[in-house]
Amino acid sequence: MQKYTTVVQETGGRVISGVTITVYAANTTTLSTIYSDDGVTTKTNPFTNEADGSVDFFAANGVYDIVLSKT
Repeated sequence: MQKYTTVVQETGGRVISGVTITVYAANTTTLSTIYSDDGVTTKTNPFTNEADGSVDFFAANGVYDIVLSKT
C-alpha cells in the first residue's frame, strides 16, 4: 500500500481548493480503488480536495494516472 499526499497550488503558490481528483489505473479510463487509510476504508473516487488544498489517499502499490479538474 502506498500513500499519495500533496497540496494543489497554482504556479504562483496560491492554494487551490474545490479541485476534483480522479485516480485511474495507468493508461486506462478504469477508476482505481483508493482508501482513506492504509487499505481498510475505501474512499470515493473521484473526490474533492480539502479547503487547505490538500490531497491524500492510499492505493495499492502500482502506477496511476491522477487527473485534477476544476470548473
